[in-house]
Amino acid sequence: MPGLPGLPAGADALLRARQRALDDDRGGEARELRDELARSGVVVRDERRRQYWRLTRSAVRPRPEDATSPEPEVDGR
Repeated sequence: MPGLPGLPAGADALLRARQRALDDDRGGEARELRDELARSGVVVRDERRRQYWRLTRSAVRPRPEDATSPEPEVDGR
């Protein structure tokens, strides 16, 4: 599911690429993508050609204030 909330930036794209690698029996590429996900704090396990993920404590989680980008305040002086 693209744009899953709570994932570090770019992790959803890596998970999609890894799923394609698993579907196409490209084990080496899937391992490399797993390592890249782990560096961003996402642990992946496989079960019957499906992947399941969870975040580690070291994962860079988006902050609520980063979800929206409000207009900068303007000083009226």
